[in-house]
Amino acid sequence: MSENFIQVKMPSHCKAYPPEVDPEKISMRVTKGRDEKIISEITNDNFEKKFLMLLKSVMQGIDPNILTLGDRKYAMIWLVINSISPKQTLDMTCQTCLQQIKIDVDLSTFEVKELPEELVLPKAIKLSDRTVTLRLLTVGDEVKVASLENQGQNVWLYRYALSVVPQDEKKTVWNVVEELEDMNASDLAKIRAFHEVYDHGPIMETKYECQKCGGVGQVAVPFRIEMLFPYGETLKATFGAEL
Repeated sequence: MSENFIQVKMPSHCKAYPPEVDPEKISMRVTKGRDEKIISEITNDNFEKKFLMLLKSVMQGIDPNILTLGDRKYAMIWLVINSISPKQTLDMTCQTCLQQIKIDVDLSTFEVKELPEELVLPKAIKLSDRTVTLRLLTVGDEVKVASLENQGQNVWLYRYALSVVPQDEKKTVWNVVEELEDMNASDLAKIRAFHEVYDHGPIMETKYECQKCGGVGQVAVPFRIEMLFPYGETLKATFGAEL
């Protein structure tokens, strides 16, 4: 059976990738039974590693290890929309009456934030006493972070150290961690701000109206693995009407 891969436009515009990555050749396919075997094994502890395995199965044109986190978020939502359904039900607490309610969410309506056309990566950032060059974090970075976290290590500075492009090729990420430990909080905040400013991908928020009190508000929509692998009540709500 042929694989029906569909070209996808990444919100990063591939600005963070090597020049050999052709934006026109990145494509994805919907998940299949063999992919569901991988998804069924995903837990909080192995999410990064297992989801990377899934992306390697459903993507072409780029090594998922180097995907930015924003592009991965886009790929996650693309898979849910095209493999299962754009319509999802979210359990939440109304911000007005504080009652538990359910709201319907259409993932296909989410706004997608793209990286600015003029952005050049990696980017030099001036700090109080030096200039550092920063890159966006990748899926591969998150796999490394998760591995250390599962070993009980504090990964707060390690994560940001991975995004610092060393000027000396002999410098290790742990050398960078030591530099961040001695850095002024304001300079470290500027490094963290870089990742906030250039975050991209689907904006995971939706407006709602409470069925109980009529209150309106806006709520974050977290990615949940059952969006891609529905079961129980979620499975019946998604497909029950068709049976």
